[in-house]
Amino acid sequence: MNKLSIPPEAQELFVKLADALNIHTIAGRAVLTVLLENAILMERKQLDYGPGNISAWGINGVGMRLHDKVERIKTLLSHPRRRPQNESLSDSFRDASVYGAIGQVVLNGQWPTMEPLVGAPKPVEKKPKAAKPPFVPIKVDVHNVSQ
Repeated sequence: MNKLSIPPEAQELFVKLADALNIHTIAGRAVLTVLLENAILMERKQLDYGPGNISAWGINGVGMRLHDKVERIKTLLSHPRRRPQNESLSDSFRDASVYGAIGQVVLNGQWPTMEPLVGAPKPVEKKPKAAKPPFVPIKVDVHNVSQ
């Protein structure tokens, strides 16, 4: 797999994002970079495959895929001299990270069941209902009530 990185045109925005989120340490910014790279990779895969592989099995399917990645990582770590032919240790950790994020999205009820087709009109967003005013109890002096 090609090494991913934040596109040059997004570097300035990345720094602003990290600053706005108060992420200033080297480790914090490195993790933010990896998370954004993972989001870019996941977006590419979604464009290729769509959300159906996750939608069909839900959180159990995510758990199964994550387990597959953990087993792959264990195998690669237990045979450090063997060069993997199809998926590197880095690829496996990246995929495990993405499946972890997908699991959180599924648990939050935000995973799409269908992606809109490219060029299709966007669905009309429903306007949120107006919020009800908060309940304010009325104070009544029971000794001063006229009948």
